[in-house]
Formats: sequence, structure tokens, C-alpha cells
Amino acid sequence: CYQMYARSKTGLSPEIVKFRQGDDFYIEARDAFYILRPEAVESFFILDRLTSDPIYREWGWEIFLAIERYCRLPVAYGSRADVHDTDKLPSDRMESFFLAETLKYLFLLNDPDTDLDIVNKHVFNTEAHPLRLLEEVQPLDLTKLLPTGAGDTLQQKDITTVMGHEDIGDTREELRVAEQTVAAQAAQLEHWKTKMAKMNDILDEKEREIHRLREALRRQQL
Repeated sequence: CYQMYARSKTGLSPEIVKFRQGDDFYIEARDAFYILRPEAVESFFILDRLTSDPIYREWGWEIFLAIERYCRLPVAYGSRADVHDTDKLPSDRMESFFLAETLKYLFLLNDPDTDLDIVNKHVFNTEAHPLRLLEEVQPLDLTKLLPTGAGDTLQQKDITTVMGHEDIGDTREELRVAEQTVAAQAAQLEHWKTKMAKMNDILDEKEREIHRLREALRRQQL
């Protein structure tokens, strides 16, 4: 991955490289564009945390400098149509993953004192949002997610320890009751919606009747 960046004139990676059997990679003209992708620097960040080898931070810094030099625009960053063309300006288009992922990984790669610990405490989702591992998460009180009154049928000591509990069988019946309660409340809500719709129809008819009476009264006065 690093060589895909290092061998181009801009220091940026083409979208695709191809290999011939027993030979080095090559780039076709149609694949020479760069759209600020994060995958390489994401890999450097993970390898840096796993190995503590400073080379990955150096590679990330080189890529960051290339982005600054060849992709920066007055208000943002843009893609490049050809990583070998150092003269053409970047296009007026920036993918959202550049801010969400590429810059985030470059920042973390150069921040060895960050609290994020991908070995023991955290994991990143596909859009580079850090999440704590489940064993690092405090027990969740599920009754707070239920409608008012539904939690009364649940045993608080069981439901608040579901997260990380080895045996959740004791709470299945309570959860089933809660689901029935929610379903009943939903059915009641639909009933009142139907009733309100009928009342609106009646009110509309009354308004039309008042309008007819007013028109009739106006004609008599004329």
C-alpha cells in the first residue's frame, strides 16, 4: 500500500494497481485517480498500535504532506484525476469519508498519547467511529427504554444486569410480557387514531353544513 503512494509523482495513491505474474505492479490511465480514501492510513494506524514500529507514522506523515500539497483547496480538499499529474488542480469534490476516516486515522497515527486502545478497550466501526468493547460498557438499565409502566412487570435486579450476564434465560419471560405490553399500547394508539379520524370527518361535515346555512341566510337577506 505504501508503495502505491510513494511511487507516484504526487505521493498519492491511484485507485487501482494491477500485477502481472512475476512482475511489479502497474497503473492504467483510467485508474490513476485519487479520491482521498482512508484504507491505507487506517492500516498504518492499526499496525503502528500493534507493532510500535515508527515507520508507519513516517509513512502516514508523508501521505498527509502529499494531501496538503496536492489536494488542499481554499475551503476543503479535493480529489485528483491523475496522481502523476502535478500541475492540474484538484477537483471541487470531497468524499465524506475523508473527514470521518482519512483525517481521523492520520491524526490518531500521530497521537501516541490518545486514550483509544484498539488492543484492549476499543473497536472502530466501518466509518471509523470508536466504540468501547462490551466488557468495558456499564450495565444497561433496559427498563429506561420501555414505555411508562411496562417496566413494572420486570424484575429490576435481572434486567439491569443483562449486559454481560452469562444466563439471560431468567429475563426472557419478563421481556415477553414487556413486548405484549408495548403491543397492547400500540393497538390502543391505533384505536384512538381511528376514533380521531372519525371525529375529524364529523367535524368536517358540520363545517360544510354551517357553510351551507350561511349561504342560504345570505341569499335570503339579498
